[in-house]
Amino acid sequence: MQITFVTSNKVKFDTARKVLKKYGVSLAWRRMELREIQEIDLRKVALYKAEQAKREIRNSFMVDDSGICLDALGGFPGALFKPVIDTIGSERFAQLLHGKPDKSASFFNVLVFHSPSSKGFKIFTTNVRGHIAYRASKKRRTGWRIDNLFVPEGHRKKISDMGDAEFVEFIKELEGQLHYTKLGKWLAAK
Repeated sequence: MQITFVTSNKVKFDTARKVLKKYGVSLAWRRMELREIQEIDLRKVALYKAEQAKREIRNSFMVDDSGICLDALGGFPGALFKPVIDTIGSERFAQLLHGKPDKSASFFNVLVFHSPSSKGFKIFTTNVRGHIAYRASKKRRTGWRIDNLFVPEGHRKKISDMGDAEFVEFIKELEGQLHYTKLGKWLAAK
């Protein structure tokens, strides 16, 4: 099966292609800027993007959106994470939780899949629990904007500070939870 991934993010495309290949899915990249509504709820943002893509693409496609939900701030910034972090930077982002006892957070992804043979959309999610560190790391490991602040549950270091072996182990743990994996398994079962 071939699916078009509508995204402007090459890192997301490369990751999805690698995961979905294991399930016999060929992924084509459609670089298209989709408008995003200003909304914290990632599902609403991803569905809005999917509605736009549906008007342009006639074959099976997927879109996704990701963000960080801070428990102490009622899920803020959610889907607004990118403009918030780009505006205030990592250090000031960590300060949003200054004085709050709860530093818990979720790194959340929502994938919306559409096939011409279906009437609606199928939604798959990733929810990685962890917490926000007090200080941002200067180094970066991935293309994720949060890797220098986010400490995944069960780990002691920020993603950017993990050694190679620890990072590989984290990715192995994460792969089973990924929205791309969930889509692949669902498609393979059909």
